[in-house]
Amino acid sequence: MSVGEPTLGTDDRAAVDALVEEMHQADDMDGFLETVLVGLQRLVPSITVAYAEVNPATGAIIYRPLPEPAEVAAEEVLAALGDQLAANPLVGHFLRTGDTRAVMWSDLPDEFEEFRRTPAYRVFFAPRGIESQLAVALPVPDGLVAGFGLSRGPEGFSERDRLVLNTLRPHLAAAHRAIQSRQEAQHWKTVLTAEGWAVVLVDADGVVVPSVPDGPEPALGIGFPLEPGEPLPEPLAAAVVSVVGGYDAGELTSRAGPIRVEAAGADFDAWVVPSPIPPHVVLVKPRGVDRRALARVGLSARQVDVAVVLAEGGTNRQIAARLGMAEATVKKHLEHIFAVLGVDNRAAAVAAIRSARIRAG
Repeated sequence: MSVGEPTLGTDDRAAVDALVEEMHQADDMDGFLETVLVGLQRLVPSITVAYAEVNPATGAIIYRPLPEPAEVAAEEVLAALGDQLAANPLVGHFLRTGDTRAVMWSDLPDEFEEFRRTPAYRVFFAPRGIESQLAVALPVPDGLVAGFGLSRGPEGFSERDRLVLNTLRPHLAAAHRAIQSRQEAQHWKTVLTAEGWAVVLVDADGVVVPSVPDGPEPALGIGFPLEPGEPLPEPLAAAVVSVVGGYDAGELTSRAGPIRVEAAGADFDAWVVPSPIPPHVVLVKPRGVDRRALARVGLSARQVDVAVVLAEGGTNRQIAARLGMAEATVKKHLEHIFAVLGVDNRAAAVAAIRSARIRAG
């Protein structure tokens, strides 16, 4: 650190550390943004503190201010900014340089004077007494800008204020990306589940671990017991353990690409995404049921429908809802299915429905 470079005092450092801890505890993007906006207002009191995402190419903007403007004011700012997004010197700076460090209007005097003549400044900023702005950006794809901006009057911002934002900057980026990653994973999980894939986390021994810390874990019904704390069923467990045991991490901090799980005689398709340290991601999907084979052993078309949903792990209620029938009717169909297959419980029925014997007819 060079002589004369500003440093955060003990109280400021403690306040920054507290905000960093709070933001990393956020469950979702809304919670993260609210935590950061409130924390920034506490650290650097301003007329407004806002989060914005800007796409100058399309004119799209996401604007989240604190305090929240009245509905009419919000419409006004979006209308004004919608045509003048890149005119804000800070937005233009981030787009042009890709530098995410904190910057002020006062750092860009020529651009700011030009900006003062735009509708965006006259309609939104000037009526609110805003004559200075300080912003820090987040790493996002080229052509986009996302970040936090603070607005004040003629008193402007100090180097201490800039230092606060720059100290927070890597933590803002890390927390923002972590939440994006969780949301992306949840989106993929939703899509995969809709296509019949179960997505679970397992330890090195093939035991399912919770994917939501300290939270409820929904049972994954695909005909396999995939409950947290329980091992994967064989031969899936042995195959997964073999894959992760032989995984040689190419990069110590990154997951591998997906690796297909091979198991002789298995009635599932599976992939493992190993990690240098557990948990590992497992994607598993039962192989399709042969509807014609079920019909050949004596099930009606409607009973085949019930058997297929049963093999996917459906409860009586889920089968009824999916097939549009009463639960009592489902129960009658299941009694007949059990009798035809020569089984006396759901697990045995699922195994029989998927078995090579049934598929072979």
